[in-house]
Amino acid sequence: MTTTQPGPSHTPRPAASVTPPAATPAAPSVPSTLREALLPVPGHVLASECMDSALKHLETAGVEYLAIADPEEGPLGVVSCFDIKQLKRKYPDHWADMRCGNVIVASDRFLNADDSFDAAISLLMEEGLRPLLVLERNTVCGVLEPTSVLQWCAEHRPAALQELALQDLS
Repeated sequence: MTTTQPGPSHTPRPAASVTPPAATPAAPSVPSTLREALLPVPGHVLASECMDSALKHLETAGVEYLAIADPEEGPLGVVSCFDIKQLKRKYPDHWADMRCGNVIVASDRFLNADDSFDAAISLLMEEGLRPLLVLERNTVCGVLEPTSVLQWCAEHRPAALQELALQDLS
């Protein structure tokens, strides 16, 4: 025979109000404009200056990119440390005397700092994968690296990533 011992009395509690679970931390914000992905450009050299001068500016500023401008036409494009390394390899005896305006790929159009990544994708499709000079009111605002656009595409527009990859191979 089993006996039950009385246990502590248990009185039902009123139903607790249900509190929503703690808010999950917000995901990192997705850049909505190019401004958030730009690298600064500390200055520019004139298109008429020698590549040696551009290299000195890059080394002094400790940056990868430098804007190339014309006094009358304004910003023309961008030169990078990588561009100069390629010139040194290809033209070891003449690279330093080459004019910046003759070396860069001048763009037909520039992006605006408040443009969307779609505008950058479109320009890279037209002009190839290369750093893009970004302006704000006709003043250099920064450089947009193709890798920033490709990373954005990988997260938000995989089809565009594939198109850019195919475009670069052709």
